[in-house]
Amino acid sequence: MVICSNCQNEEYSGALFCSKCGAQIIQGEKPGSTTAIYGNTSVPDAAMQIQPPSFPTPPAGHKDAAIALLVLDTEETIFLASNEEFSLGRATAGQPIVPDIDLSSFNAYETGVSRLHASLNTKKHPITIQDLGSVNGTRVNGKKLMPHSKTTLSHGDILTLGKLKVQILIKD
Repeated sequence: MVICSNCQNEEYSGALFCSKCGAQIIQGEKPGSTTAIYGNTSVPDAAMQIQPPSFPTPPAGHKDAAIALLVLDTEETIFLASNEEFSLGRATAGQPIVPDIDLSSFNAYETGVSRLHASLNTKKHPITIQDLGSVNGTRVNGKKLMPHSKTTLSHGDILTLGKLKVQILIKD
């Protein structure tokens, strides 16, 4: 549980806003339960100039997928439908709001991904990403995003959530 610094109301761990007064919850949780904080690290420009792969063939259950996220460390692909908005992050036990795309299986905690890290909007073109005030930030091709402002994405862009690198692949 966390305590709202504005009205002292008790909220579940992971809450972003107080349900009583609406104030933003400052995460001062128990050690080991929050996102690890890493120093600022820049990504070499050469790493961002890799030719992106073509859009992979989706498996049977995802034939309508128009967007894919390629996790660079594992080379696993997550297929997404278009015309949706997805939250990216990691889920923990007892978390009242879980991300649509749970990156926990890709060492999200160890690489500094927040519980609700970023939002990926595929409803309209161009596709956009928005950092949701994450602890370790979100980068697109090495450029850090300002929290809560949208940035346009293109095929092959490298998203860095904390230190987790994901490449966005968009079907032509």
